[in-house]
Amino acid sequence: MPCCGMVIPGATSTGGCAVQWSTCSCRGSKTEYNVRLNDLLTDMGMGIAFSPGVADFSRMSDADAFISFVDQFTYISTDEEGTEAAAKSR
Repeated sequence: MPCCGMVIPGATSTGGCAVQWSTCSCRGSKTEYNVRLNDLLTDMGMGIAFSPGVADFSRMSDADAFISFVDQFTYISTDEEGTEAAAKSR
């Protein structure tokens, strides 16, 4: 039976989806992913927001505002104690 991507000798199925494990320990993993979203957002129809002198944020500011970039940062860590995840955009 798989546990953290490994087959554990001695693990037995008790029928249906229930599984009885003999021993199972996970070393844990961490993953980070960062991406600049400008091209994706432009492809989705938001390209004008990235154009100086063309973007219209006049309802939010009197300045000639536009968006320079949008970055997305994500993090997930999993170990035997649980999962921690976070994401932020700037």
